[in-house]
Amino acid sequence: MEQPSQPKTSKFRAGWELAKSAWNVLRLDKELSLLPLLSVVFGVLALVILGILYIVAGGVNVALASPAGFSASSGTVPAWLNVLFGLALYFCMTVVANFFGGAVVYGAMERFRGGDPTVRSSLAGVRRKFRPLLLFSLMMATIGFALQSLEQRVPLAGRIAVWLVGAAWNIANFFAIPIIVMSDENVHPFDATRRSVGLIKKVWGESVVASGDVGIVFLVAFLLYLLAVGLVAAASGAILSVLQASGWFMVPVVILAILGFIVLVLLFTTLDSIVRAALYHYATTGQAPERFNQELLRTTITPKKARKIFS
Repeated sequence: MEQPSQPKTSKFRAGWELAKSAWNVLRLDKELSLLPLLSVVFGVLALVILGILYIVAGGVNVALASPAGFSASSGTVPAWLNVLFGLALYFCMTVVANFFGGAVVYGAMERFRGGDPTVRSSLAGVRRKFRPLLLFSLMMATIGFALQSLEQRVPLAGRIAVWLVGAAWNIANFFAIPIIVMSDENVHPFDATRRSVGLIKKVWGESVVASGDVGIVFLVAFLLYLLAVGLVAAASGAILSVLQASGWFMVPVVILAILGFIVLVLLFTTLDSIVRAALYHYATTGQAPERFNQELLRTTITPKKARKIFS
């Protein structure tokens, strides 16, 4: 399936076309956008629970200071507790992201195969693979946390090397979640990585690959959103100054800006998962899903000059 040459297409244009195709799929199954929202809810819940456990374990000593309220003072936190808390947090966030991201992939694949996915069917499909997803998340969290910790302890050249290793590792696992979720059997974490690498090599060649087209569109959208928020905030501040109104009137603007950012992130998270499902469908069947351009999918993952990374 590998092609000898690839037409040059700007990353932004390719990302825009992919995002539009994913959006057309999302329009058919709008409920899939609820899955990243559930991911945020469960992520916050996990953070709160871990924070409470950290406090109970001795991270912070809280004492009643006066009838008016409480005062908090830092306790002596053992180094191992900080490491354990960091790893646990990394692991929980990875599990949540992989589980709900896998649910979006499952729903998109169901649509590509002619079905009509719902939130319930998507969650039911990914729930069957919870154990392999849990093991895969443990592997990814452990390696990711180790690389992050190493990056903070080495000089600049070492940080660049660690960053490159981490990037190659993430690329190698590009299809790991779809493989785990869509396989009939339970796939071992390292086997998921091996199959992901094999799929990339089979379809796009034995080279380091990069796929960030939709991410570029998100970056542009985010910058435009920041510009719009800045203009609205400046205009609101000017109006408040003229009216000599209280600064509290800016609170709704801030709240709306935060909510808008959350919606933007959730939208592009969903679109990115749909695109990944489309790439997996193309890689495993040789055909582009309906509403996706096959040539665009073929050129989305771009070969780079480092052919021995996956060998």
